[in-house]
Amino acid sequence: MPELKEVFEMVTNQTEPDLDSWKQQDERQRRTARNRKLGVFALAAAIAVVAAVLMLRADDGTRPTTVGTDTTSSPVQVATSFVDAYGSFDADRAIAALADDADISGLILGPADKEGTEPPLRLNLEMLDATGFKQLLGRCEVTQTGSSATIVQCPFDFFIAGSDYGGQGAAPFTGAFYDLSVEGGKIIHASVDWGGNLAEVWRDFTDWVSQNHPHDLSSMFTDDTYSTIRLNRGSMGLWRRNLYRYVERPPIPCVPEMPC
Repeated sequence: MPELKEVFEMVTNQTEPDLDSWKQQDERQRRTARNRKLGVFALAAAIAVVAAVLMLRADDGTRPTTVGTDTTSSPVQVATSFVDAYGSFDADRAIAALADDADISGLILGPADKEGTEPPLRLNLEMLDATGFKQLLGRCEVTQTGSSATIVQCPFDFFIAGSDYGGQGAAPFTGAFYDLSVEGGKIIHASVDWGGNLAEVWRDFTDWVSQNHPHDLSSMFTDDTYSTIRLNRGSMGLWRRNLYRYVERPPIPCVPEMPC
């Protein structure tokens, strides 16, 4: 049976499987899988780097600066927070923004009965409230950067002494600004420029007081120019009382010489 013999020889002479080929194929598969994982890690790292760069570019310099776990507000943020508190008569928040030895003499309306930083500031804010002060704050900006302190200027418009009531129009006084020096996240110096002489600003009010309650003026001001306020409780009470009388006064009658 030659056919059977031929089949037998074919089976017995069959070549053994190539084990080296199997090993090479397995190694290629492993290498491919490993490369895929490395590619994923590289892509994730690249995305993280791009995100960090975009965040740095988006920072306009007004964000808090962070070193470790210490976060310090920018000079503009510190200044804005202070003048906002000052204009809303929030003494606690304003004082919190000041350095312990801050010079705020340039903010004080007049000589105070008390010494130190905190009492005059509180009296000053209470007096501003008594004068009918209303602040329209603008945008604070850095005007000078030094080796330690940064100078920030904050412009504002304002009403005072009944200037926002009938007969005088609703336009605020303009051209005023605060100058603040910020160092280490605290204000070390603060002053205000009212954009003109305050005696001129509240002249209508003082003219009315001089005509109707002249004896009050010597207790409200330090001299007869009416430019410097007496900063005490008695003066504060007279300001409140006379300002109330002033804004509640009967309107001036319309006449041909002075039309309404």
